[in-house]
Amino acid sequence: HTATHCNTLQQAAALQWAGWPGFDNIRFREGYVTSYNRMTKNPNWVCQHLCKEVMNGDGNRKSSGEPFAEDPQDPPHMRSTLNDYKGSGFDRGHMVAAGDIKFSQKALDETFLLSNISPQVGLGFNRGYWERLERWCRGLVNKNEFSDVFIITGPLYIPSKESDGKWCMHHQVLSNGQGVHVPTHFFKV
Repeated sequence: HTATHCNTLQQAAALQWAGWPGFDNIRFREGYVTSYNRMTKNPNWVCQHLCKEVMNGDGNRKSSGEPFAEDPQDPPHMRSTLNDYKGSGFDRGHMVAAGDIKFSQKALDETFLLSNISPQVGLGFNRGYWERLERWCRGLVNKNEFSDVFIITGPLYIPSKESDGKWCMHHQVLSNGQGVHVPTHFFKV
């Protein structure tokens, strides 16, 4: 396969010309690079390269079966789990969308690792605004506006100002406070 995607350390290194936003638990996947936060059990960020060669190919979501999977690179007590999401009311929201990475089945399957997932409100956000933003990013390449698009995506935890004027951090944590932290916001640049 001759596509210019992020499937080797050398190609991944080319993505970091402006520097990484952090270096915690860096993972080099076939279709993206990520930094995983073992405290929040969310990615700190993911970096991907979109081009037509990456977005097209044999990768097929229907071939994945039950695609979501825990990331075995983390110790069990430091990884997000399928049970964290069960009954939580949150969608398992992709940071790198499965629809972005189709050049191989393995690359597509890696987008379903929970280290690429954050809890997102489903109706209206993950299945609304976020999905439209993902399609818009793909459209930049599909409509030939750009041949290459580099994207960094991740969760944010933004404090809010209390009535006493102090700034405090408030966000939900799944699984009785032992699981995945629920971000207050997301970024995609």
